[in-house]
Amino acid sequence: MERTPETIVRRASELMGAHPLMFGDIRYIGTDEEDFYFEKGILKTYASVMGQNSIGVRILCDGCWGFAGTNDLSDDTLEHTVKRAHDNAKHGALFKTAAQKVKIAPLPAVNIKHTQKIKTDPFTLDRERKMEKLLAIAKKLDGHNGIVFNYFLAMFNKEYKYYWNTEGTTYESTRYQAMPWMHVIASDGKGIQTRTYPGGMSARVGGFEVVEDFRFEENIEKIVKEANDLLTAPMIEDERADLIIAGGHLALQLHESVGHATEADRIFGMEISYAGKTFVRPEMLGSFRYGSENVNIVSDSTIEEGIGYHGVDDEGVPGRRTDIVKDGILVGMQNSREVAGLMGTEPSSNMKA
Repeated sequence: MERTPETIVRRASELMGAHPLMFGDIRYIGTDEEDFYFEKGILKTYASVMGQNSIGVRILCDGCWGFAGTNDLSDDTLEHTVKRAHDNAKHGALFKTAAQKVKIAPLPAVNIKHTQKIKTDPFTLDRERKMEKLLAIAKKLDGHNGIVFNYFLAMFNKEYKYYWNTEGTTYESTRYQAMPWMHVIASDGKGIQTRTYPGGMSARVGGFEVVEDFRFEENIEKIVKEANDLLTAPMIEDERADLIIAGGHLALQLHESVGHATEADRIFGMEISYAGKTFVRPEMLGSFRYGSENVNIVSDSTIEEGIGYHGVDDEGVPGRRTDIVKDGILVGMQNSREVAGLMGTEPSSNMKA
């Protein structure tokens, strides 16, 4: 039998059926990546990693999750991986009290297949053509007065996913992302200022056409001027002043102050990292004022052009739009099936593996 992602997942699901469990899912991921990095008009780094294929197995047994993964997709290793996931769940359950046991509500099965529409596949486009276009941008970015350092980079990613769970849900998707940006540093010998375009971590869904869409050549003079102007710009002297936040900074503010803060697993203390906890508490729902009545924030995984799009999330919940802040009031949180049960709400389709 030909070994395809579907047959590999099917084989793992058959092996999973030999173990007692409450719920289980299997995720096959295949990725291609290609990165270009230029400094002062010269290619400094090129990296290409193709055909990275792996599988992740998750099992809920006796109220505890167990996980195991591998990039060895042979039958013997698949059997070992499924067993290891089950053993991890079974052994972890020994350390949970009855109150700590995980419970998830069942969901109806869905079967979805989605392929992202792009104009130019960066992984089939001739490498020399890509290099020619990117190098031309990097060279135009170099050699400007007042600029002591500059770089231009472009990163391309393709992800294939095949997901299956014991409820009968399947999800097959192919998604593309591109993340190009440029950066300049200006100095007058007394200080430095920097500008980027379109902004750091500015990934977009799409192929090589994203590079064209950003119109880098047309924005080089703009960021060079802004960086130099900032060197002589007056400083704010008042202790309090009004600020106009540009789109890039607003996105960062939303990401940090609302995005991470309303992750329900963080709210319930399940995820505490060097990034911190969160000030949000479950009892704030429906009463805490996040902003003015003009502030409305949603979590929406149904927009195909968005990086967060999915047909189902990584535990089989169909994509949906969820209100987080409505008329300035906190009304929702981003949750998983497990935490949704604790909250007494529907899962918001925010589980990411």
